[in-house]
Amino acid sequence: MKYIKHNIRKQTLFSSIIPALFLLFLLFMACNYPFSDIFAPKHLNNLSDLEIEYTSRQDYVNLTDITLYYTGYDSFVKNKLKGHYYYAVEGNRCFFFLLESEGNTAPKDSITFDSLNLKLIRTNSDFSSFLANLSADIDWSATHLAESSPAFLAYEYRDVLIFSYFFAGLLVVMLIYTVILVLINITVLVFPFLQKGLLPYSGFSAKKKLFTHAAATMLKEKEEIIHICFSSRGQKDFYVAPPFLLYFSTYDTRILPVKDIIWIYQHTARPAHGISDATSVYTIHFILNNGRHIQFKNCPEKNSNTLIALLAGKNPHILVGYSEEHKALAKKYLALIPPKKHT
Repeated sequence: MKYIKHNIRKQTLFSSIIPALFLLFLLFMACNYPFSDIFAPKHLNNLSDLEIEYTSRQDYVNLTDITLYYTGYDSFVKNKLKGHYYYAVEGNRCFFFLLESEGNTAPKDSITFDSLNLKLIRTNSDFSSFLANLSADIDWSATHLAESSPAFLAYEYRDVLIFSYFFAGLLVVMLIYTVILVLINITVLVFPFLQKGLLPYSGFSAKKKLFTHAAATMLKEKEEIIHICFSSRGQKDFYVAPPFLLYFSTYDTRILPVKDIIWIYQHTARPAHGISDATSVYTIHFILNNGRHIQFKNCPEKNSNTLIALLAGKNPHILVGYSEEHKALAKKYLALIPPKKHT
């Protein structure tokens, strides 16, 4: 009993490492991405407040009741139109805005906004080039124009807002999935017999009863237990006890009642790599009397043949080998068996 529980808990802890790290990563992203600033930017009524907020490192703002005028210049990134430069004047300060382009629509000479979401970004070399060209048009020196405008550009962030909604939704979905996965693993640590795929039966009491029975059988009949170890692509251990087949691997544990197996066959042979005692590896297929289909992959030919022979010896009614006849017999047998109710 302790051996089986130990293996299941070890597997569960091992498989919980990546979900736990992923959960920490999601929480880190959720805490560090500026969702609150983007979805609820600070409301401003005056252009002069933009400089105050930029100085205080408030990147996302909402400006109300503002009229902007087209400069005649556009912004291009890799020869692709990014947006249009607009300006607005308050006192002796000239503020510049980059509004996103709307397809092939020509920019308007002036636009009035009741509400405009903006991201305040530091000016770069492209903006400096724009100022130089603009100063020549209005017969100002580039230095004078730069001194009259803040060291930031107010960028309309519609694309950032759309991405943030998508990113937030994706984070929520992944967070819920990861939390559920972690909670399932915690449940398995407390109740090892609830491991996914552990038993062919459903229901808490049925799983616990069969798990306890299998563990007691292994403890009582140690002399009759046959151990078969597969080393192809990770170690896999099979234990054939009189009434049960127990399987352990790095990520999986299964307990199959031998009497519930109605058909076994091997499939998908291919050359083995790095295996000294076999020439091929197989997938072993088990069909149970409740219709469940279980597969054990990457099994060396010699070991898998031994395992199948042992199981067939324990239950002479098992159909061994793939054929259309066995397929039809298994299908007919399953149709005759009433659904089991395990309590």
